[in-house]
Amino acid sequence: MEIYVIANIKGGVGKSTLAVNLAVAKALEGKKVLLIDADLQANSLSFVELRRRQGKEDITGVLIPKPVIHKQIEEFSNFDTVVIDVGAKDTQTFRSAVVASYCGKLIIPVLPSVYDIWTLEDTLKVVGEIYENLEIVYGYRKIPMVLLNQVIHSKVSEETLEALRELEKEYTFTLLNSKLFQRVVYRKSLSKGLGVLEMNDHKAKEEFKSFVKEVS
Repeated sequence: MEIYVIANIKGGVGKSTLAVNLAVAKALEGKKVLLIDADLQANSLSFVELRRRQGKEDITGVLIPKPVIHKQIEEFSNFDTVVIDVGAKDTQTFRSAVVASYCGKLIIPVLPSVYDIWTLEDTLKVVGEIYENLEIVYGYRKIPMVLLNQVIHSKVSEETLEALRELEKEYTFTLLNSKLFQRVVYRKSLSKGLGVLEMNDHKAKEEFKSFVKEVS
């Protein structure tokens, strides 16, 4: 079972959009997919329900907005892929999902601006504390991944890159080579219960395929 946790303490960075599209991508690979919505807003769960109304029942959705995800994760071993969409803010549910990610992968989407990179430090600090304790338990070190999301320009500003370099001096994370750009097709696909890979936008499909390949 592969586990993907999409998390960031800051809101508005595209966590739910990323989570549902990753779930769709895995379903298109023929995987049996579970999408856990750990946010009371339940945006990801609403997407699964809309998708089902379109006749697509390839993703199972469940709402778990409580700090029990790390305890229940093994109960879902009959699924090939589990994607967890966590709400913003440092809550016990957020921390539970981070613990669950130690047996999988933690992806932190962040907007490519200096301000958002600065606030990324809050998330990395919490993750670092949790991972440090888990490293003692599991005997190996896990490294979270950071994704530049909703990129507007083809070239990320030097100020943004410099802010990331400063964070790398204090925190351990992998900056993904893949970038996801701000495209209208993401909003259009969500309104139809579809993933961007099911839409007719070549550039968006190629960049998302590159992202999935890199994190798989």
